[in-house]
Amino acid sequence: MGKDRLIFVGDVHGCADELSALLTKLSFSTTSDHLIFTGDLITKGPESSAVLSTAMSLGASSVRGNHEDRVLLSLAHLEEYASPPSQKEDKHTRLARDLPASQIEYIQSFPVILDVGMIPGLGRVLVVHAGLVPDVPLQKQDPFMCMNMRSIDLSTHFASELRAAPGRRNMNGGLVEWDRVWRYYERKAREEWEGHTMVIYGHDSKRGLNLREWSKGLDSGCVNGGTLTALVVEKVAKDGKGKERAKIWTESVQCQSSKKKKGKDSKDRDEDDREISSAEQAWEPRIPGT
Repeated sequence: MGKDRLIFVGDVHGCADELSALLTKLSFSTTSDHLIFTGDLITKGPESSAVLSTAMSLGASSVRGNHEDRVLLSLAHLEEYASPPSQKEDKHTRLARDLPASQIEYIQSFPVILDVGMIPGLGRVLVVHAGLVPDVPLQKQDPFMCMNMRSIDLSTHFASELRAAPGRRNMNGGLVEWDRVWRYYERKAREEWEGHTMVIYGHDSKRGLNLREWSKGLDSGCVNGGTLTALVVEKVAKDGKGKERAKIWTESVQCQSSKKKKGKDSKDRDEDDREISSAEQAWEPRIPGT
């Protein structure tokens, strides 16, 4: 860790006021802290551009969420067909038109998977928007599923956007929450020879804050009136045995539902239909400057 604190923040979805309140509560400083988002900084809430402006000004890193991906897909469509503005445009197309070029370039720079590296006491830390399939190299993960998956079908070993039955523990077949499969793999397979890998992710607000041993789900439903959550990883001094371990905790702020805010994105329903991913690569090796 090059900074004293790494601060991971769940899905912001255009809630600029809540992001500002959270950073204030954390006494965020660019001198000692590095900010990392789990994707979906934009859409649904009223201030997508303001959120991106804050992230850019703080030198924040982020992975690409499904909503950033859809904005980039919409932009590619607009550029290819030179489509004129229309009142029937969806939120992603409107945002693709409205965002300044600098912010488009910023979200284009988001990798699908961010490898933070080794953190004492936590193991290898990866950031992804939706999830990962265990025992598949990062370079071979499906970029679309990294941004959209919720479960793994154990009958086919494929990732799925569908939701598994909550708390389903049967590992013999059918849909199981992807992070449950990840933790099972970490416990049963990797600890003997590779060490552990922790995944920090967002995307699944219906499950809420979901902090487990080797997976940390941070989408706590801010745009729907839940909370905006940060996972703080702080560098600490060596313990009595001479081993360095990081201190980890969460901080959150209450959010106002986007339905009560004035913003053109707030009227749009979420869209979960599959689209071809605009991502061209599935991972990035390290956070610059950390």
